[in-house]
Amino acid sequence: MSTNTQLPQMSTSGTSEADAIMAEKKRKRTLRNREAARRSRMKKQKMLESLVGEVGYWKQEIRKNTDKYDFLVQKMASLESENNFLKAQLMELAQYLRKLELMLSSPHEIIADANSLDAAWKLF
Repeated sequence: MSTNTQLPQMSTSGTSEADAIMAEKKRKRTLRNREAARRSRMKKQKMLESLVGEVGYWKQEIRKNTDKYDFLVQKMASLESENNFLKAQLMELAQYLRKLELMLSSPHEIIADANSLDAAWKLF
């Protein structure tokens, strides 16, 4: 007795249909991946352009602030010089005031000193 065992076989049309579906799915996935990659590159490019613009802005701000700083350093040096001059002038005026106060507080001594100066001049 010969037994003919038949294995379940898929028809060639069923296999090619499944392959076609798989190929279509792969093609769609590839297209989605390409589109996602394109969007990602565009997003990255926009971000880069934004950062480049921001760097330019901050460089300009640094230049402006450096100029302001330099101006303020010069102004401070000028004011320190003026302040030192005014302090010296204050000391001179305070000393002059003390002399005037001394002269007003003891007029008799000044007259006596003046008389002794007159006497000293007469010796010459």
